Amino acid sequence: MIAALKTGIGIGPVPTSLAHDQPGLIRCFDPPEGTDTSSWLVISPEAWRRPEVKAFSAFFAPRFIAMVRQWQ
Repeated sequence: MIAALKTGIGIGPVPTSLAHDQPGLIRCFDPPEGTDTSSWLVISPEAWRRPEVKAFSAFFAPRFIAMVRQWQ
């Protein structure tokens, strides 16, 4: 998954323990406040520049945050 994400394929989940040491990936959005996440949704900087990827992240982030808050 990490290798595919680094090529710019798109957005994907990566365990936090692995994501910290990947300079070629960036976190799409911060985790919801008050949560202890074990994964990040990450993307390569090249993919982040694509309009459709930014649009998906903008669509997905608030829905993901709402879902996590329901679990608490």
